[in-house]
Amino acid sequence: MSSEDEDQIVWQDTLDEISAGRTASLKCPLCVEGKLEITRRGQFTRVQCNKCNKFIEGQFGSVQ
Repeated sequence: MSSEDEDQIVWQDTLDEISAGRTASLKCPLCVEGKLEITRRGQFTRVQCNKCNKFIEGQFGSVQ
């Protein structure tokens, strides 16, 4: 399994929440303490923890 696949698994629940429009009070799935910042630029989305600075980015469908 590639590193990208592993990242997708760790972030999947969070990405599902974001896709469903539930973006308030999301916590980092890695450090479990940091609040997530969601930045959109067109179809491109970046989700980053404000504590550990881990992030995932890409096109996640209908992220709002």
